Amino acid sequence: MSKPERRVGNYWMTAIITLTWWFILGGMILWVDPEVVADYPLPGSYGLFFLFLFLGVWFLASLVLSNSRRGLLVAIWFVLIGYLQIWGLANLVNMGLLTGALVALEIYKGGGKLKRG
Repeated sequence: MSKPERRVGNYWMTAIITLTWWFILGGMILWVDPEVVADYPLPGSYGLFFLFLFLGVWFLASLVLSNSRRGLLVAIWFVLIGYLQIWGLANLVNMGLLTGALVALEIYKGGGKLKRG
């Protein structure tokens, strides 16, 4: 019985895209006034910051975990915790509940078992 061929991803291109998102996010943190990005696209939403954070974390976590879906869940976790922090609701209970919900979603989508890689 032959092994199925495993598709090899283009890790260098993904690494370059990841570094690009992190450089954009770092440049925004260093050189852009927070009041400028606070009201785009909605007042008080910090939409651009969280968009770049989401993309940077998603690509990085996808590379580290070798799984795009898990990278997406990690990125969603970071963005939601960031918004909870802005609203003053970030605490260990909310972090635990959010973590549990995302782990349950991963188990549900993964067919009931946590699989590696």
